[in-house]
Amino acid sequence: MTSFVIVTTRPVFSFAPKPRHSYRPCICTLHGEINRSRAKKRGPRERLEQLRTFQTEHGHVSVPTYSDPSGLGRWIAEQRHKYQKGLLDDVLYRELISLGIVLRPLEARWDVRFKQIGEFHSKHGHSFVQQRDNVPDGLYGWVLQQRQLKKQGRLDESRVKRLDALGFVWDVQAHIWRQNMECLREFYEEHGHCRVPARWKKNSPRLYSFLRRVQSSSKKGFEDVPYATQEDVKKLHAWGAVRRYRKSWHQRYEDMCRVKAECQKSGRIPYQYLKDSGLAAWARSQRFVHRQGLLSQEQHKLLDTMGFDWEGSDWSWLTKTP
Repeated sequence: MTSFVIVTTRPVFSFAPKPRHSYRPCICTLHGEINRSRAKKRGPRERLEQLRTFQTEHGHVSVPTYSDPSGLGRWIAEQRHKYQKGLLDDVLYRELISLGIVLRPLEARWDVRFKQIGEFHSKHGHSFVQQRDNVPDGLYGWVLQQRQLKKQGRLDESRVKRLDALGFVWDVQAHIWRQNMECLREFYEEHGHCRVPARWKKNSPRLYSFLRRVQSSSKKGFEDVPYATQEDVKKLHAWGAVRRYRKSWHQRYEDMCRVKAECQKSGRIPYQYLKDSGLAAWARSQRFVHRQGLLSQEQHKLLDTMGFDWEGSDWSWLTKTP
């Protein structure tokens, strides 16, 4: 009987676990450990001398905390931690302060921002910083952060009092409401009514929009305006601002006569004003009423006298003499 032996060239794999290699730290790790061990042995006097040398070479004492191989930055961080815990020696405290070390960096940043908003208050007479204002970078974001922190109850009471002393605005919408109420009061005292033109820009460019909002909110009892006090509502009713005013036909006619006189004097037609004031829509309505035969003879005669264009092709009739 013949026997066969099969020989294979495939390698035989062993699934036995490989022995673990012992941990050997790299040179940089050993170097860092050596630096840390040396850093612990250096006393405060040596560190202060090292800090003075750093200040002389760099012109400041902002030592990197982790990237500094000498360990000086970590030592400064330890002194800050001790100061916050009330464990820092008085002599060492005075030495660090004399060198310009800030032991409470977060409070120092807050004080810098507070100084900036104080300068803004001295220059403008208020502390209502807006995004469009020319202020140092980051100040507007800091203002928003203070409002958010106070809303969450996380702003220290002493800081709230310091900001209140500058008239800091905590509620922006309520502040804008108070500003517009004051502007509307000035308009009423000057003109005797609250018929604010759409293009009014004298004391508030948003006064017309504010008036429209008042008229809309009055229908809901001012429920959508939580910062409107009962005194505000009484004033708005007394000024006649809660009802939308509609001019009579003769008042519109007088407005159109004034525009025509100005156009004849200047030779220019204020197209945008005619649109914003409603005179363009009024002129179209007169042509429509005329075609329907509903315009009175007196009104027709007055419009003919001023040279009114019944066809409505353009506004050139405003510059012509009737």
